[in-house]
Amino acid sequence: MVKRKLLIGVLVVVGIYVFSLIYIVVMALTLKPALAKTSQAVKAVTVNLQEKDLGAAQTNLAQAETELQTISRRYNLIAWLKFIPGLGIYVSDGRHGLN
Repeated sequence: MVKRKLLIGVLVVVGIYVFSLIYIVVMALTLKPALAKTSQAVKAVTVNLQEKDLGAAQTNLAQAETELQTISRRYNLIAWLKFIPGLGIYVSDGRHGLN
């Protein structure tokens, strides 16, 4: 009886972790296009600043900021994972990186 309860408890914990990891992978795949756009806009800002084209640099910087806000909103969907031991550290690190 005790072994059965222990087995059920272990399966529940493992299930929570597996669900959380699948959720993180799905969310990472949805963030990938926005991350690519942000990276592209930041690279364009760097090129524009090297060419001393401030107007284009401001435009690309505004685009990068908009994409970063989109990433931040989507990242809020995984904020609840910070309460799961082991995963919470990485979720908090990602939030600090965005801030």
